[in-house]
Amino acid sequence: MRRGAAHATALLAAALLLRAACDPTTPPRTELRRSPATGGARLLYGEKLDPNREPAEVLALLPGVGPARAAAIVAARPHCSLVDIDRVPGIGPATLRALSKFLAFPDLPGHCEHELHAFGD
Repeated sequence: MRRGAAHATALLAAALLLRAACDPTTPPRTELRRSPATGGARLLYGEKLDPNREPAEVLALLPGVGPARAAAIVAARPHCSLVDIDRVPGIGPATLRALSKFLAFPDLPGHCEHELHAFGD
């Protein structure tokens, strides 16, 4: 491509991007990526799940968990941190490492005030 044509192409691309950014009919970027409020679909948006609130059916979607371990996680509630999840039967170091990317503890029970709120970042 000749130098003049490359410059014209770059200007056209910049103009199109500017037009798209300023178009009042285009919703803001934050509206395009709004995630569902609950459920396993939140994982698709990079959000973490609260093991103290999610039902076993949702926790079973996590890597290395499945229905039996999900039921064990629910039965062992409340969880203050990943340390508590580590105490659930069937959860070993590898599963715990995988879960750290998908779990958060935003609303800790009263006896957990000294614990950290999120892990895995």
